[in-house]
Amino acid sequence: MQGCRDCEPWRQATQALFGDGGSRAQTILVGEQPGDREDREGEPFVGPAGRILAQAMSSAGLEREPQAAIDGLVRDLKAAVDAERSR
Repeated sequence: MQGCRDCEPWRQATQALFGDGGSRAQTILVGEQPGDREDREGEPFVGPAGRILAQAMSSAGLEREPQAAIDGLVRDLKAAVDAERSR
């Protein structure tokens, strides 16, 4: 997927972003789109929303691994930016 060039969104993203977490997770959390920090670092939920999510997960007694998996609906930042503009 990192080499995919089938649609325009890849042009402004630095990389495709995949999920993170345990393969046997009992809980999966799905976000809408990566932000600029996620795009640069290649990890989901590492920006401001990720800090809030980490606090909420901690309060609920969940850990990313092995209890929870985290993923996003959109794989790259450009697609997320275009979706936001079209609203």
